Amino acid sequence: MAEYEIECNECGWRGMGSALDKDTDKSSGKTLTFCPGCGSTDFESVTEKKQGESS
Repeated sequence: MAEYEIECNECGWRGMGSALDKDTDKSSGKTLTFCPGCGSTDFESVTEKKQGESS
């Protein structure tokens, strides 16, 4: 398994999905995830990124 699971597209923070800040939207019941570095919600899987670069 990779050292990092996801990367923030805004600030470049890398970490595991479990490290993300989470909040539940009471109206929809959905769990929202935020980057602990900048608060962004724009993430990319590091595994998918590596596969795209090697193609």
